[in-house]
Amino acid sequence: MKAEWVRSIRGQCTQVGVAFFFKQWGGVRKSETGCELDGKTYSEFPARNPIEVPSLEDRRNVWLRLETDSIVA
Repeated sequence: MKAEWVRSIRGQCTQVGVAFFFKQWGGVRKSETGCELDGKTYSEFPARNPIEVPSLEDRRNVWLRLETDSIVA
């Protein structure tokens, strides 16, 4: 794999604000080539977006409406 390819992907990720994770260099000697790019290890992950889970009561009400609608239809 060419370093220019990885640098290009890293640059594209940076431009649009996407996390960049570089696992390792390819080839037959992975343990020797490692996972550094330009002297740095990139192990970024996207930020988690917590979502609010509906309450059990709300979920049951939705389920009941779905059952009722399917019986009527």
